[in-house]
Amino acid sequence: MSNDSQTKLALQSFQVGNVDLAVREDEVLAVIDWREPARLPFAPPTVLGVVAIQARMLTVLDTAKLLDLETTARESILALRGTEQLALTANVQGTIMIDPTDIQPASRFESLSSGMIQKDGRIIHLLATEQLFATALEERRRKRI
Repeated sequence: MSNDSQTKLALQSFQVGNVDLAVREDEVLAVIDWREPARLPFAPPTVLGVVAIQARMLTVLDTAKLLDLETTARESILALRGTEQLALTANVQGTIMIDPTDIQPASRFESLSSGMIQKDGRIIHLLATEQLFATALEERRRKRI
């Protein structure tokens, strides 16, 4: 390949429990140290509450509960760009660069994943943020009924 910087895709990697996850770096608004979100009355278990980040109120999703993982450790909040203004609980690892052709079909978290990659002996699940937004809306609607 003639120009690696044009062919590489930047991902923000993070862990939830012992599972490695990532989102596209261009979908990340900010990463902040953990702070307790303000609770929302009648919110479903996957919604921890809201937190202000860069003058925006973001709904904080419990990534572990969203993915059915057994963990409560939270070190960071990963704020996502988008119309739904969401943030995820995460233990942020940093930026990784991958070749987009290395993305394979998802073998786990199919409904919330856009694929997976193998890097440095790890399997990293790439989350589909559009689906996270849709899932959050579905959870909110379900709670209202």
